[in-house]
Amino acid sequence: MTPLQRHVSYFDPEGTGFITMGQTARGLRRLGVPLILRLLLTPLINGLLGLRTTKKPGFRVHIDRIADAKHPFDSGVYDERGEIDDAAFEALFSGIQGDSITVAEYRAVIVARGNRRPEMGPISAALGNWFSDKEVRLLFCVAADTVKQQGRTEIPAMRKRTLRLFFEGTLLDSVARARVWARSR
Repeated sequence: MTPLQRHVSYFDPEGTGFITMGQTARGLRRLGVPLILRLLLTPLINGLLGLRTTKKPGFRVHIDRIADAKHPFDSGVYDERGEIDDAAFEALFSGIQGDSITVAEYRAVIVARGNRRPEMGPISAALGNWFSDKEVRLLFCVAADTVKQQGRTEIPAMRKRTLRLFFEGTLLDSVARARVWARSR
């Protein structure tokens, strides 16, 4: 499996090779995503990724074709095959102070890179940019592991090594297990 396939396989704990809306909703719940967001995000995620991985309308995401679902305004860390592009990963942190990144810093890099899929057209670009913002915010809501000081305010941030685990495809399982462990105490 590529790192991108490993990443999305978090939502397929049974190993079926595809992700249904029920699996997405359960995976988001294990990450601590509130019910209202799960209700909104599940059909959006599965509808967009399902369409891109099957080339027809539907809500089933095919893991083996997940690289086909890369959208405009992604981070660029996954290459066309779903492997990690180390230079693109390092670029997330260039010009950023310290070894952690905030949502605003992460999004600034993505927006500066621009539309990485112009062939998809302007509507896809606008939706991709919007979706990218929501993806990044959701990631930081469930996996931020430190803070950065901005003036007198502490801003949630993610350490470089934690973000690397995300791209390697192992972070979501760890976050879900940590939530179970924390609830059991």
